Amino acid sequence: LNVNCQSIMARNQALSQLTADSKPNIIIANETWLTENHGIAEILISDGYVIERRDRERHSHGGVIIAVKKTLIATRESELETDCEIMWCKLKLAGKKTMHIGAFYRPHENDKTH
Repeated sequence: LNVNCQSIMARNQALSQLTADSKPNIIIANETWLTENHGIAEILISDGYVIERRDRERHSHGGVIIAVKKTLIATRESELETDCEIMWCKLKLAGKKTMHIGAFYRPHENDKTH
């Protein structure tokens, strides 16, 4: 499931319902608009998922999340991250090759805050 939230907190109930209905193994969300003041417990998709997030540091907009079902093995790959709003996780599937999952948000070209 790939969603643009434009504030995950404002759309928490809708995202929770969408997640419950579609039961995705992986959720990639951008424009989360989270800050360090928001805890993982506030994000309603957290039940049954391991959530990795990268908030925009200098502004409350932007930010990305990768949420993976707890039944899967995913590891954040911080060494692949750069200054832009990008995050990577490595997913190990039994008997399969390793797969990388990326979440990226490209701010509007007029956005000078990032």
